[in-house]
Amino acid sequence: MKAIKKICNLIEFMSEWSGKVIAWLIVVQVIIITYEVVMRYFFNAPTIWSHVLSYLLGSTFVFLGMAYVWRHDANVRIDVFYSKFSPRKKALMDNIFTFIFFFPLIFMLTKEFARDTLRSYQIGEQVWMAAWYPLLWPFKLAATVGFLLLSLQGIATFIKNIVVITKGNEGRWL
Repeated sequence: MKAIKKICNLIEFMSEWSGKVIAWLIVVQVIIITYEVVMRYFFNAPTIWSHVLSYLLGSTFVFLGMAYVWRHDANVRIDVFYSKFSPRKKALMDNIFTFIFFFPLIFMLTKEFARDTLRSYQIGEQVWMAAWYPLLWPFKLAATVGFLLLSLQGIATFIKNIVVITKGNEGRWL
């Protein structure tokens, strides 16, 4: 049990770390957009790279932030009935739906994104709608890593919910 606890804590550390990295990338995004606005409106010299880079970074935020959101249970849900459940019943419901919907979907998406990233790397795929033709595989790799982190976080949360279901631990071990 201690080994499983250590693995779950490591996974949660990685999820937390990915969220903090994303927070700093958002600062980079703000700087890029500010630079573009200043260049466009004050110097009448728009950049050819900022729009596509903002688009690609924005998708990176979403993919790499998924595990952080899952770790903090910050997903949107309708709490009409769920909020009235005991912690044990919530954990049971979470695990049932995680097993039926989350795991099959996330594992399939992780596999497909990994396959697509590898193909993108092999052919040197570029963003054709940008004049500077950036390589696309690094951003696809971020999506693959994001789904992999989300898969791992889903497994860790699933295991913690099993502890809540079996032992009634409201705090979900830390």
